[in-house]
Order: sequence, then structure tokens, then C-alpha cells
Amino acid sequence: MKTKYHANFYFSEKSGMNVGDTQLFQVGRMHCAPGTVVPKHVQYNLFELTIVRAGTGTAYTNGTPSALSPGDIYVSFPGDFHEMISDVENPMKFDFIALNTTDPELHRTLEDVESKFLSPLSRIIHDARIGVLCQDVLAEISGNPQYRDRQLNA
Repeated sequence: MKTKYHANFYFSEKSGMNVGDTQLFQVGRMHCAPGTVVPKHVQYNLFELTIVRAGTGTAYTNGTPSALSPGDIYVSFPGDFHEMISDVENPMKFDFIALNTTDPELHRTLEDVESKFLSPLSRIIHDARIGVLCQDVLAEISGNPQYRDRQLNA
């Protein structure tokens, strides 16, 4: 996989990193080289958010393409097969976070979101707060200022 920059933090596949009733399983940031392909993969019991920071590309979920651009948050649900392909002319920069929860109310909310956005064609949401939370998680987990946006975007 061709990338210009890739920070990828994995946690225990069985329990994740517990943050209250939420378990983080993977958090990261990728700056794609032109045409980067993130190969098809599945998170069997996880929700994954891909937050596009810059550039354009395409997410394929269960074979269905969705165009991605800055500000898009693409939601992958448990059991989805998905891959990302970055544009050649305008490579993507994105953050990602894979999680689940044992909190019954939050789990019901996630299942409700899944039922409303089940079609891969309707998986894009826009909420700046989610992007900020993902940046904060990356900065906290890394413990290293090199992952902060002001330096990554310099």
C-alpha cells in the first residue's frame, strides 16, 4: 500500500482499549500517495468511521462505490467488506477509528444509525465534532505532538 504518512494504532482484538463503556480497536491517520488502495477488509464486530480531511477518493462497501471528499465521514458497519481508493490527482488524507460499546443505550443508538444508513450509498455524514474527537483521540494515544494537525498540514 503506497502512502506518504500512516499512523496506525491497534489495540487488543478481543477487548480493545476501554474508554468507559466504549472500546477502541483501531485509530489512525493516513496521507495517501496518488492512487493508494486500502485493500478490501472487514471488521466483524466493529463500527468504523473514516473522516476525510483533504483530497478525494472512493469508498467501496460490499462492492458499492461512494465518492469521498473533504468533510465527509464514511460509516462502515460490523460485517461490511470495504476498501478505499485515493484519487491520483488529489490524494486523500483521512483519519479512521474502529470501535464498539457495551453501553446498552449507545449500542441501540448505533444499531438505529445502522438501520437508517444501511445502504452503502447513504453512509456519508457530516459532523465536525466527530472529526475533532478523532483528532483528540489520536493526539492522546500517540502522546507525540507529531500527530497534531498543525504539524501534519505544514
